[in-house]
Amino acid sequence: PVKASENARRREGRQRALAEARAERAECERLYAAGEDRGAHVDAMRKAYSKTVSIKPAMVEATARVLEAANYRVLCAPYEGDAQLAALCVLGLADGVLTEDSDRA
Repeated sequence: PVKASENARRREGRQRALAEARAERAECERLYAAGEDRGAHVDAMRKAYSKTVSIKPAMVEATARVLEAANYRVLCAPYEGDAQLAALCVLGLADGVLTEDSDRA
């Protein structure tokens, strides 16, 4: 609801990235069959596939449980937590940050 338009924009971006990744994969397969270098296309394919990932709440919860079991404290910032996380790091109150912030990719 609050971020419905943003979520729709991100979903469309993931769909575009998937189409791009599939096109790069097809080109990689064509080049491989022809015995030609496909390095640049492999890199482009990997980059595009990485943009198709959608982190689900269950994934966040599972990761948090593993970190907590290893005696790490976990803070989940549900929306725009970038400034909060950066401040915690600058103040020396955080040892690390995990983010799925797709506009940072």
